[in-house]
Formats: sequence, structure tokens, C-alpha cells
Amino acid sequence: MNKADKTSVSPVCSSSHTQHYEEDMGKFDPMNLVIHLHSSVASMLDSGQPEITNFADPRAKAFATYLHETIHWWQHIGTTSGLISGLRIPVQCHMSQGEIKALTGKVIPQKSMLKYYDLAYRTLPADTMEELNVIVNSWSDLEFGHAVLVHPEKVLEGLNTGRTVPPIGFFESVGHSVGWQYLNTVNILAASLDRSFTSLPDIRQWQHGFDDLKQRRITNWYFRSKVTLPPLGRQAIAEAQARFQEIQFLSLVSEGELSWEDFEERDFVTHRYAHAFTVFLAASGLDFPAHPLSPLVDLFMVVCDIALNPNVGYPDEIRNYEQFVEEVSPGVRFLFAANIVRKLRGLEKKLKRLDREDYDEVAGAICGPMGTKTPRECAATIVKMSEGMPAIKELKKEMFEGVMRPQAMPIRFCFGKHLSLMHDKSRHPEYFCWPAAHCGEFNGSRDLNHTMKLFHQHSCPFIRTSIDGEVRANEQQFVDSVSAAKLVATYFRWQIHYDLFRQWVSKDGPFKFDYQWIDPAKNTEELRNLASEDFVRSYGVDLNSIRLATSTE
Repeated sequence: MNKADKTSVSPVCSSSHTQHYEEDMGKFDPMNLVIHLHSSVASMLDSGQPEITNFADPRAKAFATYLHETIHWWQHIGTTSGLISGLRIPVQCHMSQGEIKALTGKVIPQKSMLKYYDLAYRTLPADTMEELNVIVNSWSDLEFGHAVLVHPEKVLEGLNTGRTVPPIGFFESVGHSVGWQYLNTVNILAASLDRSFTSLPDIRQWQHGFDDLKQRRITNWYFRSKVTLPPLGRQAIAEAQARFQEIQFLSLVSEGELSWEDFEERDFVTHRYAHAFTVFLAASGLDFPAHPLSPLVDLFMVVCDIALNPNVGYPDEIRNYEQFVEEVSPGVRFLFAANIVRKLRGLEKKLKRLDREDYDEVAGAICGPMGTKTPRECAATIVKMSEGMPAIKELKKEMFEGVMRPQAMPIRFCFGKHLSLMHDKSRHPEYFCWPAAHCGEFNGSRDLNHTMKLFHQHSCPFIRTSIDGEVRANEQQFVDSVSAAKLVATYFRWQIHYDLFRQWVSKDGPFKFDYQWIDPAKNTEELRNLASEDFVRSYGVDLNSIRLATSTE
């Protein structure tokens, strides 16, 4: 294949289609667990033709796009950092329900609560002010905890300029925010699956450890402490992991003909997607690889996997409170792993077959000096932990049948998907570390049937395949169309509730009901009425009675 061939084999691969690649061709929505695909990508994937066998097949680029977004889904549901991060919004909603009901029984509910807090500060009765204080501070703590782990570089910029969301006045410390996020997320999981903490880490012991760090004024743990954060976080690592796997898939189906220059021409390696790889090379002392299929890229994938799968706080107990933030920070873990690669020269040479033995040897070599479990060991711990959860049999039955009870359904649904993927990750860690190698080789060295079975089994549950189309259930995920339709309706009714709660707390101005993309058949008034019913049930307040915050009545 010559240079001219590479730019003309498929119109989907032309640069005109990749100028705004991430917005136009595919996007994963982590709040709603939806992969949005451009209609041209979706039509190629649904063509019903035989498996892709070479780069000249126009579906190669379409599948690469879908692979990229599916990896984001796996990062979200199939890593420990992804589960903690992904449950943030449901946790924020459920954790303050008691205080909200108490507050709305005493004052006229107003929007946003952050603005109302500012207006009402020290003017309301002490007990009422305390309830409002708990709501806005708990919400803000989880926002900061999420940001510290996902994009710490933006947190540092915001703290330095004073421009933070939530306002900087709600920021206590790095440790407080991250600890609060973990504590409340595990608590919400326990409420649904393990109320007595039989298997989950016992958070009832944590607050004493956190308070001790504050009292001893350990850096990152007390108010106005010096803030130390890594130069990248979960978001940069996840973007690089997904994009470099996409690049490797296209390289494999082109039989190695595509070079870095080809991908640069198509804007595949911009700062957003290459930053983590650049940091990895600098920290490990390695040179930029000559080709996308270099073992150095495969080694980078192991480091990403390790970074995104801390085991402290979930699924294991906290053993060293002073090291807690560093041990759960994807950015810090990433840098630790890269520095170990620097010391263990030639580690990439052990990655020859990209099978489970390769994975175990290299991941173990890095995780041993870090004092952490490998992602495979972490997945196995989660599977074993789940076996002791009182409600796990019921949850597995619901997941299998696709019919789930509505109470806090998204939290249980997410954990069910998480557990399913962790089960297979404990047995096939190599597949989830190097999916491109297992989906993109057609020389008989891989079992493609097994590969695609895993891919479909753990594909994203909800898909939207055109700009004006509705969300539909991924057919691979459900027993029948009836159960799929019921689950979609229940799940997205909760998602609307969570989004409106988020607007109520943090967004000034009237509520926005931009949910037609979920179900075009329902008009805005129908959706508003359903949402108002849910608000009455949860908070004892009609959605339509919430005023814009202009007074302290």
C-alpha cells in the first residue's frame, strides 16, 4: 500500500471527516451511559456484512470509532476509579435527601441552592442554616473530590485564580474532598447491597483516620494547606488510552502501513489525546516509538490500566491514611508506574504475544514496587468481595432478566455492569488492556469469535445513532425488546431526576428540560410532569413550586 492508497481507501478516513472527530463521529456520555454515534458510523456497523478483514474495508474506521467510545465505557464501568467517579452525581443526590426534605419543610425551596446559600448566609435560623450548609457543602465536596482525581491540573489553575466551580469558598482540602467522595460512594453501594459492610470496606472507621490527618496538619488534609497535585489525572489518561488503542487498531488492519505522520495529518494525536503519552515518555526516560505498533505503546497501555485501578478504599480497606490520596489518584499512580518503568529497563521487550502471561509478568513487575494489586488481582478481589454481599443474588437475577426494581436503580445497575466486567477482567486482563490487538489481528493468532463475544457482552448498554434519534437499548445487552424498553424507561427517568437535582443545587435560572433526545415521543410537558412526581416522592416538594433564588423567605 503506497502513500496515495492510505488517503483514498475509505472516505471515512479522509481528513475532512476527522477535523472535529470527537464531536462528530462518536462520543461517550458518562452520566447517562450512552454512546452517541454519527449516523454514517452506525450504518456501517449495522451493515450485516462479514467481519472486517483489512483496512480497505470502509467499516474499519467506523469500528475504530466505536472501539474508542467502548473503551471509554470500559474505563467508566470496568475500573475502580471509573466506578467511584461515575457514581458521583447519583451519590450527591441520594446522600442529602434527608436534609433536603427537612429544609423544604421549613422554607420555600429556591434555585440554585448555592445562590440561596449566599443570600441566606447567617439570616436563617441556625438549624435551617445547618441543613442548607450540609446540602451545599456535601455537594461541593464531591465536586472537588471528583475534579482532583479526574483533572487535577484544572483544580490547580482554579485555586490559583480563585475561579472554581463550586466557588472556592467551599473548598476545604484535597484530602477532605477525596475522602468524602470515597466514603459516601461506598456508603451508597452499601445501602443497596451490603448494609452491614459484610464485604465492602467498613467506612465507619474512616472518619477518625481522616480527622487525625487534619488535626496533625498533614499536607493536603487541612484547611488552607498547600495543595500538591499531579500534572495530569484520570481524564488525560483515559483519553490517551482510548485514542492510542484506536490508532493501533487502524494500524493493524492496515498491516502496519499507517505511520505516526498519517495520524498526525488526521489530528489523531493532538494534546488532548497525546498528553498522557508524552508525560509517560518523559517520566520513564523512553524515546518516542518509531511506529504505533511499538511494544512501547503496549507498555503504556499497562501503565494506564494500573493508574486507573487503585484498590485502596475500594475494594480494599484503607491501611495508610497519610498515603490515601496518592494511592487512589490516577495521576500519581501513573507517575509512580512510569518511574518504575524507568528503573526496569527493557520491560517492553517482555510484551511479545500480548496474552495473559505477558500481562501478568509486566503488570506484576510494576505493581510489586508500588505496593499495589495488579488490575487483574483487583478485579478478582471485587468478584470475591461480591460473593459475600447479602443482595448480590437478587441483583444478578435482575441483571440477567433485564427487569430491575426501581429503587436507586442506576446505582445497582452500574454495579451489576461493573461486577460483570470485573469477572471477565479477572480471567482475561490482556483483552481489556490491549483490545486493539485482539480485535485487529486477522492472521489466525487470535480467537476472533471469543474476542467479539467479549466485546459485545461488555458493550455500552445504551446507544444513540443519529442527531435526532432516540436512545435505544443495545440489543446485545438484553433478553428481549420488552424488558429492554422497560429498563430504558426506568433508567432514564432516574437520570432526568439526577440532572434536575444537579440543576437545582448548582444552576441559576429556570430549570432546563432538554431531554427530547432520550424519548422524542414525549413532549416537554410530559417529562416535566413525570419529573415533578419524582420530586414530590423524594423531597416532598413539587418541582414547579421551586422559586428562583432572590430572597430568604
